[in-house]
Amino acid sequence: MAKCSYCNKKLNFLTKYVCNECGKVLCGKCLTKVDYDSNADDLLHRVDSSYTSPKYSLWKEAHYLCKSCAKSYQQKMANMIKAIENNEDVKIVSSNYQGNRFDHLTKIQHVETYAYREKSDAEDDLKAMAKYLGCTHVLNVEWERTEDEEKGPKGGTHIFSRWSACGNVSK
Repeated sequence: MAKCSYCNKKLNFLTKYVCNECGKVLCGKCLTKVDYDSNADDLLHRVDSSYTSPKYSLWKEAHYLCKSCAKSYQQKMANMIKAIENNEDVKIVSSNYQGNRFDHLTKIQHVETYAYREKSDAEDDLKAMAKYLGCTHVLNVEWERTEDEEKGPKGGTHIFSRWSACGNVSK
């Protein structure tokens, strides 16, 4: 029979939880509820391949992790939310730029956005990912525009654009 990694309480199938980050077995009392933001979570997945989302517990109706992983997760989430809210200083540089003004910058990571109806949403994601990684620029930005369609409310088809972008975050 499994025991809680923190309090050693004996656990059965219904009372056993597993931390999604580290794999520790926990009881319901030793779980730590964490705040969850789906946009920040998506961006964290894009900049950190080792990042794991907290599991949603139907039983507890919230996202939970063990105590030690919750602290690390909440710090990452707070940093990403801060980057989303405060990234106006990050500069976007097109792949068409021909000068050498940015040659002194060091490439940190290649990032890509999801496809959005608004081009500005993809740009905001690029800036947020750059800010989270401590970068000041997104260089060699390439935009991709695709067309999608949906049925209109009175029949017919509405065609619209979706925008995605990729680039190299640099500092």
